[in-house]
Amino acid sequence: MKYSFIVLILALGLVGFYGTNILPYSGAQMSSNMTNCVSDTINQSNYLTNHCSNTLIKTNDTITNLDCTTSTGWYVVCSWLQQDSLSNKSATQLSTAASIDGGQSFSEALQDLTNSTSVIRNLEIDSSHEYTYLKYEQEVAPNIFEVFLAESSDAGQTFDPAVQISNSSANINSSTLLVDELTGKYLVYYVIPGDDAVKVYCGKC
Repeated sequence: MKYSFIVLILALGLVGFYGTNILPYSGAQMSSNMTNCVSDTINQSNYLTNHCSNTLIKTNDTITNLDCTTSTGWYVVCSWLQQDSLSNKSATQLSTAASIDGGQSFSEALQDLTNSTSVIRNLEIDSSHEYTYLKYEQEVAPNIFEVFLAESSDAGQTFDPAVQISNSSANINSSTLLVDELTGKYLVYYVIPGDDAVKVYCGKC
């Protein structure tokens, strides 16, 4: 079950996550409820630099496409895209963090799942029981985007290498992931510009 806006109950408090267009985190101020954070002084560039009950991501980079999914009541997996705010590099990193206790705590983020040196966009996440799926579009050649899908069978703790599910040699800019929570079947719809065609990829069908 996917939510573009999800509220996680953490330590009897509420923390909201918005699905897209998250602004860069300033990191300049810490409120009083962050006094119990544990600072990672060795890896300050990590997404989870401060391990707090109310902090999922802490970075000065630009975070977009932040999205979360939950299944069977206790599994929560969040994913996001990250780009360096201080450079002109266009490479995008895709990362995830998982919780197996209903969002009370998250594992350290799995960073740069795609090892990408190009642009990634239109990230979506959805789940069925312990299976989690990531769908995104990645630039494989100048102005050519293809659709990729990565799967996890352990509630987002690890992900298999992503599989390219389109072969259009076109600038795909519209794709959607749908997952049947009960059966685990999933569909990816994508539009091929210029062909007036909507393609469907069916997994576990």
